Amino acid sequence: MSALHRVAMAVGGDRIEDYETFDLEVSRQIRAATSGRRVLETGCGPGTEAIRLQMEFGANQVIATDISFGMLQAARKKYPHLLLVQADARHLPFRENAVDAVYSNCMYHHIDEPDRKLVLDESLRVSSHSVLLKEIAGFENRFLNAMYTLYYSIVDGSANRPTVERWLECLGSAVQTCIRRPERAFVFRYVFFVLDSSVKETIMYATDQAEPEGNLVRNSGPQRFKF
Repeated sequence: MSALHRVAMAVGGDRIEDYETFDLEVSRQIRAATSGRRVLETGCGPGTEAIRLQMEFGANQVIATDISFGMLQAARKKYPHLLLVQADARHLPFRENAVDAVYSNCMYHHIDEPDRKLVLDESLRVSSHSVLLKEIAGFENRFLNAMYTLYYSIVDGSANRPTVERWLECLGSAVQTCIRRPERAFVFRYVFFVLDSSVKETIMYATDQAEPEGNLVRNSGPQRFKF
């Protein structure tokens, strides 16, 4: 943790111990949902979280996906044995219930709001057990949130910083667990959600035919191949 982060935490009345408690509980939830299971990560970037899912949380198999070929190249260079697939999270090339869990780390706030529903529905569709989302929450105070959003629109080009309440509205009835950092936190404003994949009532499937048992890839629709 950088000195700047420590100062920002102190200004906001936040404590390092509080963040560590949050991080431990999130890790416990991830381990419970992924240990010994097949996990798909959307927006895997350079593969750091995918490796954690395997090495730290005990996933039996991890399929790491990203729409960016450049990110997959970086992941392949760093982790040669990682299973990588180039895929659009809005149109995943996997059958229904192909994996036990879908994991995403700070991806949704990079997605425009109209597309978030598509991404969520696809994640719920391909997962038989749960969808795990770690995200960033905005401030309830409108002025603070405007400044926060402006800062990140400049730093990393992502201007979407919904409040926790707005995240809950977007994710809907599938949410089982919500773990959040305190509203006063100036940095590491994370919120973690566990969603029940059995809640699939809003999903429109692309095919009426059942997929063969054991086949991960969908038989219809655009195909994307393993990298």
